[in-house]
Amino acid sequence: MRKPISYVKGIFSFIFISVNLSFWIIPLSLFAVLKWLMRVPRWQEWCYQQMVGIYRITIAIQVWMFKNILAIEFEVETPPTFDANQWYFVVCNHQTWADILVLQAMFYRGAPVLKVLVKKQLQFVPLIGIICWAYDYPFLQRYSRKTLKNNPRLRENDLQKVRDACQKFALSPASILIFLEGTRFTPKKWEQQGQLYQYLLKPKAGGATMILDVMKDKLHRMIDITVVYAKEKPSLWDFFCGNIPKVTILIQEIPMERILASYKTSDDFREHIEQWINQLWQEKDQKIHQIKMQNQKLTTPPQTNT
Repeated sequence: MRKPISYVKGIFSFIFISVNLSFWIIPLSLFAVLKWLMRVPRWQEWCYQQMVGIYRITIAIQVWMFKNILAIEFEVETPPTFDANQWYFVVCNHQTWADILVLQAMFYRGAPVLKVLVKKQLQFVPLIGIICWAYDYPFLQRYSRKTLKNNPRLRENDLQKVRDACQKFALSPASILIFLEGTRFTPKKWEQQGQLYQYLLKPKAGGATMILDVMKDKLHRMIDITVVYAKEKPSLWDFFCGNIPKVTILIQEIPMERILASYKTSDDFREHIEQWINQLWQEKDQKIHQIKMQNQKLTTPPQTNT
């Protein structure tokens, strides 16, 4: 009977979140349009604050459902203290679309709105596209290596969009999230990259370097987050079905002074960030291994002598 129940939970979760988003997207769209029409900064700020309130209520309802209906345990080690009037740079490993839901659950209370660089295709997804537009999420086009090789200008176009997005981010406090791996972890991608890490894909420094370069005077702290699911090969559907009993979240706060210590020229800075991110990823890989070993001990029944 377990499988049918999990399917029912999955369908219920999808409907619950869809209804929740559909209800709140009406006032959100209203304030977003008013913010776009009004050119008075004071009124724009007032509209945005109403949108922030809608953001917090919507996610609070989702988190209640995750904890009370799906019975998902969120184990947070060293919860940070946020200031809603500051800017944060957030990096995290990426395994499933559920990562966004988990991170929202961590940031919806005291932190500024979590903002993500999203794929251009998402602007056509019902509800999601409107939400991304309302909160000024930058839409980036994903290109294959072959396409970029034939037309290098396409890469520069996306980089310019990141620069433009950073200028928008600077107008109101934000938690700027970037998945340094650039894509979700899969065994196939892991093998193609040469299995450099045990649980992670190779991180990319390009987007992080640009964000840090453009917003170095605004960013308050960097938040390094490691998400570990108590299930091998987790998926969004597993999350909706309640098949992931526990999510462990490790949070490390890093002062910006430590990251920007060697800021000189853009070339030197990129090299410094690449080295720093590679070291960070090695430490993250070790942390994930330790948590998985602990989870395995907890779920493995003790052997009895016969």
